[in-house]
Amino acid sequence: MATLDDEQLASALVSIGVISALELQQAREMQEAEGKNLVQTLLGSGMVSAHDIARATEAMADAQPQEPQPEASDESEAFEATEMLDQQVSEPPAAPPRKRRKGQASLDDYEIDPLALQDVPRSVAEQYTLLPIQVSQDRILVAMADSTDVFAMDEVRSRTGKRVEPIEVDEEELRRAIEQFYSTHARSKVKMVDTQDLGVAVGTAGVEGVDDSLAEMLDQAPVVRIVQEIVKDAVRMNASDIHIEPRGEHVTVRYRLDGQLNVVTELPTDMHRYVLSRIKILAGEDIAETRKPQDGRFATIVDDRPIDLRVSTLPTYWGEKAVLRILDKSRTLVSLNQLGFRPDTQKEFDTLIARKQGMILVTGPTGSGKTTTLYASLHKLNDDTKNITTVEEPVEYEVEGLNQVAVNEAVDLTFATALRSILRQDPDVILIGEIRDLDTAQMAFRASLTGHLVLSTLHTNDAPSAATRLVDIGIPAYITASSLIGVLAQRLVRRLCKRCREACDATEAELDALQLSKEQATKVQFHRARGCQHCRNTGYSGRVALYELMAINPEIRGAITTGMNAAELRQIAIKTGMRTLKYDGLAKIHNGITSAHEVAGVMFAGDEV
Repeated sequence: MATLDDEQLASALVSIGVISALELQQAREMQEAEGKNLVQTLLGSGMVSAHDIARATEAMADAQPQEPQPEASDESEAFEATEMLDQQVSEPPAAPPRKRRKGQASLDDYEIDPLALQDVPRSVAEQYTLLPIQVSQDRILVAMADSTDVFAMDEVRSRTGKRVEPIEVDEEELRRAIEQFYSTHARSKVKMVDTQDLGVAVGTAGVEGVDDSLAEMLDQAPVVRIVQEIVKDAVRMNASDIHIEPRGEHVTVRYRLDGQLNVVTELPTDMHRYVLSRIKILAGEDIAETRKPQDGRFATIVDDRPIDLRVSTLPTYWGEKAVLRILDKSRTLVSLNQLGFRPDTQKEFDTLIARKQGMILVTGPTGSGKTTTLYASLHKLNDDTKNITTVEEPVEYEVEGLNQVAVNEAVDLTFATALRSILRQDPDVILIGEIRDLDTAQMAFRASLTGHLVLSTLHTNDAPSAATRLVDIGIPAYITASSLIGVLAQRLVRRLCKRCREACDATEAELDALQLSKEQATKVQFHRARGCQHCRNTGYSGRVALYELMAINPEIRGAITTGMNAAELRQIAIKTGMRTLKYDGLAKIHNGITSAHEVAGVMFAGDEV
């Protein structure tokens, strides 16, 4: 059990908004299972950092004695399938402003000069925790976490040749400013590139389809720098995709951040041809073909992190559009404990993946986090006693201990053909990236019927629809019923920023979107996004999944066998204990994890609690 100090520190973490009451409850359950103390569990799960612990300790020292925070009730008790919450979970207050030490300045009092940022690279700023603020002919004003750090001042002096005038700023405020201003500066550099500057050749000589004029332009530094800056900036902002779109009078560059597209810059129209050609050369696409869609990929290094980019080009009215999917190879796998499962749902899902035989499907639209959930499941199962093999297109995570196969249709290595060979490799667990057609489905079910645990994905709106979708593909209902052991439907929603979220009342539009009566709404504490410097004034930071788990029980198995439709299966699943996406969404709204706007945007039409 946790010590009194652990509990006090955990309460402080809740009070300053680092974790929610629900996350603290989940950490306590993990702690009991792992046998660690509470603080070690919080750190190990990634819910908090060492810096957060230091902040909480400081808050404990400064705070007056106050009533302890009430714990969140178990959501499985707070909700019932036919009614809303019966009790409230108190909302942790927003994080109090940090106290500055005597002599510390605030960056709000200064205007950041972009010319100063040009003189000191981001790597130096992050290494020494400093930010150039203003620059003149012979001096440079620098914000520093430690204004007495002579090594940092020497580094800036040697790079700029100017006298350094330091001011001391709170370290946390400074780190946020470094991220904000250097990211903005990187995007502005794309606009500032002079298309007449000459530079180092990039190796276009001899590339098929590159005429002399295009080769001359692609061998100039501006095009190379534009593509490099766009990719680096997107990776540093944790974007999942880059969109480069011709719009007639200009070319728009957008990043997908936390599931939402954001315009970050515009390029002149006359640069479109060169930027697209540069990307296509990197991706190994046919540079001369502009009338057909193409796919390719390339790898690069950003801040010592290996990055893979999957490139798709598409001819549009104004010219070719490119979308680059960013796959960060250095990203560590998350565990099931970090995905946002309710405790009862996670316990049930853990039971399913521990089975030796059967099929488990994860459903949802593209970009709903299905692959992350599957790999978190494999992470739990991965040990020296199991032979785990995956078939994917492409391999998004490289994991030690797994046998990973990449689909290659050029040599007839499809999901179905790969599965035929895998079954001769004595597998225990098989992951299939996606069930797309009858051949793949038949091989997958054959594997699940012959003593293997099979995990895969399917595109359906909700969990019950997976069974009817398999029958539509061509799998007999009796085989679907006998092999399928569970279906997990999921959607991704944005997390409210813990530092600026606030409790609020639901609007009429939100109640309509969530299909809630005013009486039901009184049982839910709603929260909204306000926006602060930490979340770039969006009110959101990161994403979390909503889950709907349908474990196949005798009632559902019988309904599948008799050919009931998805709506009838859904009613049976709810009556036998399935918690819907709406149920999970309302729980996360209530606990301040997300907002009504986010849940309404992904809720399945006609969903019940």
